[in-house]
Amino acid sequence: MPEIVCIVDKSGSMLSHKDDTIREYNRFIAEQAKQSAGVNVTLVLFSSYDDYEIVFQGKNIMAVPALSQATYRPHGNTALWDAIGKTIGLVDQRQGDNRRDEKTAVLIITDGEENDSREYDAPAVKEEIQAHRNGGWEFFFVGAELNAYIEAASIGLAAQFVLPADLKTAEGTADAYAALGRGTMAYLSGESPAGWQDNPLDDPDE
Repeated sequence: MPEIVCIVDKSGSMLSHKDDTIREYNRFIAEQAKQSAGVNVTLVLFSSYDDYEIVFQGKNIMAVPALSQATYRPHGNTALWDAIGKTIGLVDQRQGDNRRDEKTAVLIITDGEENDSREYDAPAVKEEIQAHRNGGWEFFFVGAELNAYIEAASIGLAAQFVLPADLKTAEGTADAYAALGRGTMAYLSGESPAGWQDNPLDDPDE
């Protein structure tokens, strides 16, 4: 069964806009469920190196619990590389021999820079991402404005899979999750996700 894997930042910088994150994540799930009930979802929340939370994994989208004030409590630093590396391993192990037969969309949402990983560095994450993209997975990266391109490039993600977003505002958060919805729907339906960002900020290197 196809799978959507959400890796969501819950570091301290997300505290001021946690309500926006909760609302737009839940809206994203609801919109995806309208498209297809035959999709599994994994949700991971992360902050510091010692705070990696698997909320649920491989759960049918029609049965996933909503994100809430009780389950989303921002604090701590940003162990981004650890979160990505651990989650790839987690999903890969669970999918087993079926991982090349089903589409897997990995969505990475963060408003800050990597600053606390202990188990993975950028080259190790890049290697994992490349291997799994070769196996049919796709990765979408939403980061803090123009810094998103730098962070994503360090793990091998080209600009067409990156959305620089203002996650400190309600409008920016809504736009980011709406864009992820477009990209995910396109990828899972077998179409190209090109243009999923809609109107991203300009890449300074282009």
